Amino acid sequence: MHFVFLHGWCFDQRVWQSTAAALQQAAPRNRSLHCHTLSLPGYGERQEALAPANVAALAADLDQQLAALPLHGEPFVLIGWSLGALTALAWAAQYATPALHRLVLVSGTASLSGARHGCRACQRSN
Repeated sequence: MHFVFLHGWCFDQRVWQSTAAALQQAAPRNRSLHCHTLSLPGYGERQEALAPANVAALAADLDQQLAALPLHGEPFVLIGWSLGALTALAWAAQYATPALHRLVLVSGTASLSGARHGCRACQRSN
């Protein structure tokens, strides 16, 4: 099982490192568990990358990052906090694959309208 973590506004992938380490340490020895902490463009090691102007563009970037991970079609849990939660939700609405086992959204907000950030799921509900 893979766990993919997305950080919140003004943070980067390092905010999840202790959580990922604790999860791997707590996993049973006979269970294969892999944690991946990602930085959104404009943050952390990707600070030089131009930060997209909307959540739909962040979701497209996330789709590219997920494709580059060694997931091998195995199930994964996508965990997003704050801006990462918005990005994860937008990704799930646009790009979700059968390999997505769970979507965990932490302290995200659903107050943005689909017109402002491009999330198809929000546009359908408006």
